[in-house]
Amino acid sequence: MKFFKTLLEAEGDWDYIEWEPEFTGPMFEEDPGDRNVRGTVRRFKAWKMDEEGKREKQRDLEGFMNRDRRGGKPERSR
Repeated sequence: MKFFKTLLEAEGDWDYIEWEPEFTGPMFEEDPGDRNVRGTVRRFKAWKMDEEGKREKQRDLEGFMNRDRRGGKPERSR
């Protein structure tokens, strides 16, 4: 997760949002390490914060905050 700290310290206005992690199960059961860590998918979206980026963040945050009312997770890009 060091990447995101580096991103925020970079020149220019960068921002990111993390969607709620989802446990999908480990891909390979025989791999070493904590099963919960290996089986958790974490999704992020990062962008440069120009005026359009600020509007984009607002839309993403609204979608993220309203996900429970829709009865599901944020939509994935296709």
